Amino acid sequence: MGNPLLLESARWQNSHRRIKALLAQSFTLITQACETYLVLQDKPEPLRTSLALLIHAPVASMADVRKRVKQLRHAIAAGERRTVPPTLIG
Repeated sequence: MGNPLLLESARWQNSHRRIKALLAQSFTLITQACETYLVLQDKPEPLRTSLALLIHAPVASMADVRKRVKQLRHAIAAGERRTVPPTLIG
């Protein structure tokens, strides 16, 4: 992916490092989401109903995702951290 970017502009010479960091972060987030999903499939009882409603509600856009993540952070911070699965705190 770096070669086509290099053809577009000289400032993309160091893009390889940035692309690798973005890829690693993406894999980390995907892995954490899968772990959380599997934990909640096995043991749904540790999750409070307010958090479950936030997680299971569908989103339509990236703005909805940002808003939902902010709501989740506030709900986790306001509640007891020991009742939340570790993959959500993480």
